[in-house]
Amino acid sequence: MAKQISDTRSKQVPENLVKITSININGIREKLQETIQLAQDESIDVTIINETKLTPNIPIKLKGYNIFRKDKPTVQGGVAIIVKNRILAQEITLPRTLQGTNTSTLLITLTHHPNITYIATLYSNPQTNINNRIPLLKHLEQYNFYRTFRTNI
Repeated sequence: MAKQISDTRSKQVPENLVKITSININGIREKLQETIQLAQDESIDVTIINETKLTPNIPIKLKGYNIFRKDKPTVQGGVAIIVKNRILAQEITLPRTLQGTNTSTLLITLTHHPNITYIATLYSNPQTNINNRIPLLKHLEQYNFYRTFRTNI
């Protein structure tokens, strides 16, 4: 039996509240419409996605949303953050030295007055040595953000 998600559509939600969800999708192309439908049905503003399995040459556009992506050269790993257009979102560029070959990391800032929220997602190949991620994690500590990490340790 499928887990039922609470119905929040009829509840009064403060204008500056941002609803965020995070999923490991294991390939977004076949599941994109289902993911967006869920976001619309549940009034989700930000969807964090791990294991998108996209390469840079695969375009994805969604009406009413901004998509931030970190793809891999081959169809593996990858992360994305999908944000409703009503929320001002901007990617924060990480130093090149922290962008590993086996890790996909995306960091954005959301401005929803009067608040600013940092959101980061990191996906590491299961074979990646955890010690290789320590400099990146230390760098991210400076931000007070919502985070999701998908990794096998």
